[in-house]
Amino acid sequence: MNNTEKGTLGNEEEKKDLEQEAQTREEQDEKPEKEEIIYIDDHHTVADMNVEGLPWYVKGGHNREKKVNKLSFKEKFAIVFGAYRAYLPIILAIGSGFLFVFLLLKLIWG
Repeated sequence: MNNTEKGTLGNEEEKKDLEQEAQTREEQDEKPEKEEIIYIDDHHTVADMNVEGLPWYVKGGHNREKKVNKLSFKEKFAIVFGAYRAYLPIILAIGSGFLFVFLLLKLIWG
């Protein structure tokens, strides 16, 4: 084999290698197709947009059935007690801060 034959074989091999690299890059670049999300309207209102002055304002509001959840005494008590438990540390921290400042000022001005 002479140099020209080696050169042509080398070029063909390089071309094949480049084509394979290009194919692998294309496969890597392909993103999986996103699944189409289908939204179903359940007529649930998050915020009422019936505001006076807007073109779609309906006087008297829309007549929709409102779901009313009746809570038992235990559930109401649990809600109120949970709220007090959540606010108690904050109230105690603020109260102790006021007490500390009051005692410090009383000590200084005496």
